[in-house]
Amino acid sequence: MKFRTRILLICFIVVVGVVVLNTTILTFYVSDSLKENAINSSQAVNKQTLIAFDNLITSLDNLSQIPIMDEAVFKVLDGSYEQYPEDMKKFQMYRDSDKVSAKLYTSILYNNEYINSVTLIPFNSPLIYSKNRYSVSPIDNFENQHWYDTLYNSNGSSIILPLHKDTMYGIDSGDIISVGRLIMNARTNRKLGILKIDVKINDLVELWNNESIHSGTQIFVSNNENDIIYSSFEDKSKEKTDNIMEQVISGKTNIRIDKKDYLSILTTSNITGCSIMMLIPKSTIYKEAYTTMVIMILVAVFCILIAFIVSEMTSRHIMKPIKSLNSTIKEAYKGDLSVRVDTTSKGEFGELCHAFNLMIDNTQNLINKIYIEENEKREMEYKALQAQISPHFMLNTLNAIKLMATMQGAKSIETSLDSIGHIIGFAIKDKSDKITIETELKQIQYYIQILSLRYYNKFNITFDVEDRVLGCYTLKYLLQPIMENCIFHGFDNMDKKGNINIKIHIQNKMIVYEVLDNGNGISQQVIDNILIKEKTNDGFNKIGIYNVNKRIQMIYGKDFGVQIKSSLGEGTLVKITIPIEKGETID
Repeated sequence: MKFRTRILLICFIVVVGVVVLNTTILTFYVSDSLKENAINSSQAVNKQTLIAFDNLITSLDNLSQIPIMDEAVFKVLDGSYEQYPEDMKKFQMYRDSDKVSAKLYTSILYNNEYINSVTLIPFNSPLIYSKNRYSVSPIDNFENQHWYDTLYNSNGSSIILPLHKDTMYGIDSGDIISVGRLIMNARTNRKLGILKIDVKINDLVELWNNESIHSGTQIFVSNNENDIIYSSFEDKSKEKTDNIMEQVISGKTNIRIDKKDYLSILTTSNITGCSIMMLIPKSTIYKEAYTTMVIMILVAVFCILIAFIVSEMTSRHIMKPIKSLNSTIKEAYKGDLSVRVDTTSKGEFGELCHAFNLMIDNTQNLINKIYIEENEKREMEYKALQAQISPHFMLNTLNAIKLMATMQGAKSIETSLDSIGHIIGFAIKDKSDKITIETELKQIQYYIQILSLRYYNKFNITFDVEDRVLGCYTLKYLLQPIMENCIFHGFDNMDKKGNINIKIHIQNKMIVYEVLDNGNGISQQVIDNILIKEKTNDGFNKIGIYNVNKRIQMIYGKDFGVQIKSSLGEGTLVKITIPIEKGETID
């Protein structure tokens, strides 16, 4: 990263950090305050709505007691028509119907604008006393209705009936809720009839059509038994409404419905036991808070923009002399060592320019010195090469000695010389870095034959090689340094016979060499240094293992290489890993 960019970035980060921190604190404080006010406002509206609904239910409850409290109506319900002659019985029933119906109108229907219809079903007459806003008579078979069984089996207290259809009068007036009561003679405990007062839900909407209610708010009203008596949701299926009510009653305040998040506010009446629940969309209730947050973020962005402009101007002023130095350095990098920087600047920058000029002078002198030394080095190497014995000459000499050993019958010497010849011949002929594992194993066999002559019956070697790895490629001379250390150092001064097991297999998509011996082992201190030093302080020559590890990592990467596990007196395990590189065949 350029120095100018760093200066610009530091100034920018400092200013932005301060602005963002202040904006974040202020935004959270203001937004939380606005959210809390919105929730408190909604709770207050919910309580006011419940009070209005309580007043309505209480009013209907009081009106439902009129058939009991009104002496004339109670007398009709508690009376009997059996004492009248048959021709007078029907006349008396109709006269009583007119009397009771008129009372229902004047005392109940007329007294409350929300009442849609009032129906009194006597048990001593086949006639139904009713008054409604349609001026029609009931035609429904009410005895099959659920509400009828509910009221008939009650104890005479008023009951708020859940949301249902008004089908009694044969007119579809929409959904209604009702307050009903079983009329009883308290002295005789005789059931006299059923009173049902109906209110259209559409007429109740104005109760919770408060301007303070947030847009999109859904309303639920339930009775004291948690039965839904009103729902503003379009989907009024019992399964869905019951599921929502269960979540709210259980105390859950955050509810997700149809991929929309709502905040639930539940208020329950201590008078009627009814509950009103508001589901307010979070996007609506937090709208003001979101607006405030957006404004603050815009202000913060503006401050950041100003900070960026100021940082840009500051960094440009600071970087002007540095640019000049940078341009000179680039010219020197291209090879022009004659360039120099103006050192008239004061302070630390002037010292820097002076140091650069000294560095260029020293570099030029060093280049001249290295050039002279390299020429001398190449001349010395050339002379050293001239003094070396040609590998071809060595190979021809070995073949001559082998012929003499054959003529004299020295079979072991002949075999060893033959192995040496193969090894030297392989080094001369094959110039490639990679060979197949099968070829590597052949070379190690030649090497073992040579060592067997020197260390007769001192060690035993076994091979455990998977057939499928023989055709895979490997680097040359991976095993020879390991074998040399096993025999020269692992079995040195050891009374028992040495055993070496060479295992080559595929594991975790890698080719793994494992060379295990039962020799003297290696101390942990030596193991810690063996792969990072060519020699250890104890004279233990690790150049072979070090070289193997470096070659593997240079060609295949740091994920591969040599690992050593050993304990003194317990032997050593050397593990080599290389990637699978297919040669001839591999399953």
